[in-house]
Amino acid sequence: MAQNLVQNPGFESGLGNWWAYGVASLTIGNSPLEPHSGTNAVLVSGRTESWQGVAQTIYGVLQL
Repeated sequence: MAQNLVQNPGFESGLGNWWAYGVASLTIGNSPLEPHSGTNAVLVSGRTESWQGVAQTIYGVLQL
């Protein structure tokens, strides 16, 4: 069975472990956002480049 390396993947525990990559701003909630699953979603705003958005480090989680 595959292991999920991302912590809090559905944002159900807020933005813990997540951060904005670049100058973007993050907002968590469920209305007017449309969660894919669960009750929360994240809105990324203020992006000036397409690569800016939500991120999470997985250093120390991956192994060779």
